[in-house]
Parts: sequence; structure tokens; C-alpha cells
Amino acid sequence: MLFRSDFNEVTFAVRVKGKSWSTVGTSDHRLLSVTGFKDGLYRAYVNQDKYKKGTVLEFVAIAVNANGEKLASGLQSYTIK
Repeated sequence: MLFRSDFNEVTFAVRVKGKSWSTVGTSDHRLLSVTGFKDGLYRAYVNQDKYKKGTVLEFVAIAVNANGEKLASGLQSYTIK
């Protein structure tokens, strides 16, 4: 379980559906002022210009707290438009 008072680090990964995963980036702090969420969000960005229109991308986020405990998000999909 991740606690707000712990150090959390979130790594984001992406893959073309059915292919190998690659790391997008890692965030070790929440962005508070720009998200509109009270506790902020961790973020990393994908350059969608690298992919052809219609490509289906799958994303996952893996959080690690100060105790080394890990938690993975559910798989999210996005189609390049």
C-alpha cells in the first residue's frame, strides 16, 4: 500500500499492442498546481509523432514507495489519431 507521506516513484511504460514494453519516464514528485487534483498527479509524456495514425498503444504505471513495495496500474489503451 502506498501512503501519501512516503516517497513514491512512478515509472510509466508504453508498448504498441502485442509488442515489447519500453520506459516512457519516471516521476518522483506530484505536479500539484497544474492538475486540478488536490493531491496532484505523477506524469510522463509520450511523443505520439513516433507512431502512425491508428496505432494502438498500451500504457502501465508502476509505483514504488520508500519501503520498496510496488503497485501496478491497470492496462490503459490509446489509439493514435
